Amino acid sequence: MNKTNRRILQLLARHSDWQPEEIESALQQRVHASATDWHWLLRMLFLALGFGFLASGILFFFAYNWSEIPKLGKIVIAALGVSAPVLLSLLPNLSDLLRKSFLTTGAFLVGPLFGVLGQIYQTGANAYDLFFAWALFIIIWAIVVDFAPLWLLFVGLLNITVSLYAEQIASGWDFSFTYMLLFALNSLAVVLVHLVPRLSFRKPYPSWLAKVFALAAIGCATVACFSAIMDEGGGLAGLYTLLVAIVYGLTRWYAIKQQELFYLVAMTFSLIVIGTAIIVQIDDNSGGFFLATLWVVGTTIGSIFYLNRYRKIWSHE
Repeated sequence: MNKTNRRILQLLARHSDWQPEEIESALQQRVHASATDWHWLLRMLFLALGFGFLASGILFFFAYNWSEIPKLGKIVIAALGVSAPVLLSLLPNLSDLLRKSFLTTGAFLVGPLFGVLGQIYQTGANAYDLFFAWALFIIIWAIVVDFAPLWLLFVGLLNITVSLYAEQIASGWDFSFTYMLLFALNSLAVVLVHLVPRLSFRKPYPSWLAKVFALAAIGCATVACFSAIMDEGGGLAGLYTLLVAIVYGLTRWYAIKQQELFYLVAMTFSLIVIGTAIIVQIDDNSGGFFLATLWVVGTTIGSIFYLNRYRKIWSHE
């Protein structure tokens, strides 16, 4: 069901003497989703929803009944929320997926446990301390379990930690600098998702994980450059835009090499937004807004032809 099989069958259909029946049979076996594929998808979907609702239910149980639960009860319930999924993961005859899902649920419930302890003992810690401790505590789990949703949780916690640290502690950081740090963090996550399996000979991570991190990185880069350009118009704005352009250039090279249209589409949208900010900053009068409108319309139409060209080449159309 991968892209390579689909392209091979498309070429064979155009340039071979295969009969329609043979092509249809090959499509059903190699390209089209079968009942087994749908069964696997629904199984994964319901499994993810089940564990998500379990973790959310425990979390909201605390929120609703907080004032009625004694201190010891709060700690016991929060500790059971973490330990129960971990203990369940040790049961024999569990599939690898189910075992990792239990451990991910336990890692998610570490946060409420730290929150309960902080509220009861009034540690006085800032909010970023909670998320940093949460991420620090589950890093060993993430490395050992090596499960994509758990890595997503870990990187998400790091993003929240940086954002809260900038808001609560680092008063000297401006808005655009914070988002450049988040851009660097998420870009590093994308690189590691692609690089670690190749260096350690592990099974590759699912493609959605790298795409989620890439989308976060591109979004942060867009916000950082847009904010810096509109606030300053030079200095750091030029440096940020240059750094983003270098990373985008490397990403474009990789996307074309791997035939990944997703990265090209996301970066194109980002460049349109950044270009619009530059035009408006140069001339914020009616003429500048008119040029910005032409820029958006022209680059949107041009990017459609540009991206569609790659799509046709990679699809052998």
